[in-house]
Amino acid sequence: MTVLNKSFDGLPYYLKPCFLYMSIFPKDREVSRRRLVRRWIAEGYSREVCGRSAEEIAEGDFMELVSRSMLLPSQQSIHGRKGIDACQVHDLIHEISIKKSTEENFVFTLEEVLGKWKPFFISDKMRLLRVLDLEGTPGLADHHLQHIGKLLHLKYFSIRGCDDIHHLPHSLGNLRQLHTLDVRDTRILKLPKTIIKLRMLTYLRLGRKSIDKKVSYEKLEEKLANSMGNNRLCLLTSGSVMLCAACCAPRHLGYSEDMNRHDVCTVACCARLPAVAKRLDRYGVLAPRGMRKLIGLHTLGVVNVARAVVIQDIKKLTWLRKLAVTGINGRNGENFCSTINNLNRLESLSIRSEGEPGLCECLHWMTSPPENLQSLKLYGNLIKLPRWVQRLQNLVKLNLRSTRLSGHDGDVEVLGRMPNLAILHLLEKSFQGEELRFQIGIFRSLTVLVFGNFGDIKLVKFDQGAMPKLEQLQVRNDWRVSAENGCSGNEVAFSGLDFLPSIKEARLWLNIIPDEQLKEIPDEVFLKASNFEEHFRTQLANNPRNPILKVGELENQN
Repeated sequence: MTVLNKSFDGLPYYLKPCFLYMSIFPKDREVSRRRLVRRWIAEGYSREVCGRSAEEIAEGDFMELVSRSMLLPSQQSIHGRKGIDACQVHDLIHEISIKKSTEENFVFTLEEVLGKWKPFFISDKMRLLRVLDLEGTPGLADHHLQHIGKLLHLKYFSIRGCDDIHHLPHSLGNLRQLHTLDVRDTRILKLPKTIIKLRMLTYLRLGRKSIDKKVSYEKLEEKLANSMGNNRLCLLTSGSVMLCAACCAPRHLGYSEDMNRHDVCTVACCARLPAVAKRLDRYGVLAPRGMRKLIGLHTLGVVNVARAVVIQDIKKLTWLRKLAVTGINGRNGENFCSTINNLNRLESLSIRSEGEPGLCECLHWMTSPPENLQSLKLYGNLIKLPRWVQRLQNLVKLNLRSTRLSGHDGDVEVLGRMPNLAILHLLEKSFQGEELRFQIGIFRSLTVLVFGNFGDIKLVKFDQGAMPKLEQLQVRNDWRVSAENGCSGNEVAFSGLDFLPSIKEARLWLNIIPDEQLKEIPDEVFLKASNFEEHFRTQLANNPRNPILKVGELENQN
């Protein structure tokens, strides 16, 4: 403890508050880098200096604490293009942070509050509050946020992962000092119009949880229409609905016991039914006209850009470094590409378009993609990789899902020639065909390769000399079982795992996902999954590097 105390005493003045801040979190709690850095900024520990942004300085402080072993990087850190995604504090060092923060009157801890909602969080007693982090808080409902506008000094506000939040109040516009607003993984359908008053906002994270993951909009509409009797949902599109769906169709909207009647009406009439009527995608959030006024935004997404005015607003946000959108189609593709050409500071871009035709013929208009782009995510039907992708010489991380690229049209070689590509996620249906082959001399910088289901692919082959720096291989394979169609899963084979010269670790997840109506899973399904694991294990055992294999348990995801 004497040595560790000296480690604290030896910290530069600007790192001490950052370290003491760790006493807020419980023992052994893993804290994301993103969350920690944004909170430091809101507390005033990091400010813009000599042309460096507050975020750059806070990121530097984080890495310096890691280098001094005051923060320990988590095991998941290999996934992120910035090196470390999350951290923990050693038990003894955590004790020091608590002791020192108490001595310096740095933190006042309330017993049994952390992680639970309490009404006084948003009240007259908390008017000087700068940070309100309710991420993942159970029991939080829409009516609890009604008076959020009272917290005029708030700089950081997060309700990320709060499953019962469907609506943000208009009083949010009173928070003129707000820098960070994180409402990702809630059920918020659209932003209030008052959001455009938040001119200090730099970090706006959005993205909805699915309205109903197991029921299509068509089936949900049919259920709701039946429960309403003769009142058809087509009335919704006219904008003149005179009935309250909360009263007419409560059984199909999944209400929580923490909701009051106001919350129930908000869910039904302001979120669920409009989503059904407008056939909104499951992820993007609707933004109001005038978002261009938030000129300081560095991070924005996931935003639905189906309306042309939203794309034009984004075009004016020239300080954007991270952007995630949905709603790209044949009508707005050219306009969207023109906007991206204009955002030359962009470092991360995520584009998603569900269903058919997806992203096909939507992205080829790009003439000058951002030179500094380091992360790219393309989710949706592409068929052919856009030509501009091969010009992304600084790209470090690439995610593909449902792109349905051909493994024989040269797209694999195009990706393999990218000089700095280190992390590649090939998720469900990213490539078509029965064979996916990685030839000699490509993917020379790749260190992490992730497969998420395989579609029609029957063979994944690594030639000798491919991926010389690959350290980690991750594979996820699902077997979906239904009473009607039996078992649908891919018994893909691997070839050449013994050729990977730098492989250190492989991770394997096997999941059995039965239909709700299925009473019992056939033994043959478990046998197929076990055979797949045995084949993978045997292939890997032939590698002279003796890589570690971590296998996730067979999960029954009913």
